[in-house]
Amino acid sequence: MSKEKVMITKKDLDLLLRALDESPNRSGIVFSGEAQNTLSKF
Repeated sequence: MSKEKVMITKKDLDLLLRALDESPNRSGIVFSGEAQNTLSKF
């Protein structure tokens, strides 16, 4: 998959967020402002 154009579907996002939520290191994960803006669009 091309790094220049990566499409993230709602399913991909749900799986990602679930993985982060279940991660024992979740307290160490901090989203940047740009990432939060992107996530908020979903």
